[in-house]
Amino acid sequence: MTRALETYGTCAGCGVERLTPGLAPDGGELCTDCAGGIGDFFCEQCGQEARRYRRGVCGRCVLTERLRDLLDDGTGSVSAELLPLFGALQQIRRPWGALAWTSKPHVQRNLRALASGEVPLTHGGLSQLAPWRSVAYLRDLLMQKRCPAPG
Repeated sequence: MTRALETYGTCAGCGVERLTPGLAPDGGELCTDCAGGIGDFFCEQCGQEARRYRRGVCGRCVLTERLRDLLDDGTGSVSAELLPLFGALQQIRRPWGALAWTSKPHVQRNLRALASGEVPLTHGGLSQLAPWRSVAYLRDLLMQKRCPAPG
C-alpha cells in the first residue's frame, strides 16, 4: 500500500493526472475515485493528494515544517545560505527518505549548527561536524544544490 500511495500518473479510468493507487483489470493505474473510492488522501494543509505522514498532513508538509525548524537562522527564517538546500529537499517527489534522515539527532544537530552560524558553511566548517559519513552526505547535498561553501 505504501508504494501505491506514492504513485502518480494519468488515471486509466478518467484520464486525470493524480495519485493512482488503484489497478484496473488491464493493469492500468486508477485514481482513488475510479478505483472505487478507496480513500481520501488530500492533505489538510496543502490540498495535494499524497500519502499522509501524520493525521491529515502529507509528508511534504511535515518535511517543510521540520526543515523550517532545523534550518532556522535564529530569526524565524531559513538561513539564506541554506535556502537552495531547503528548496530542493522540500520539492523531492517522495519525502519519506528525507523525513527519516532529518529525524536523526546528529543530522538535526549538524543542520542547526550550520543554520545558526555556529559552524560556518565552508569545507572547513563541515569538517568540524560528525559523524563523517553523515557529513559527507550533507556535503554532497550542499554541493549538488549549489549552496555556497567557500574555503
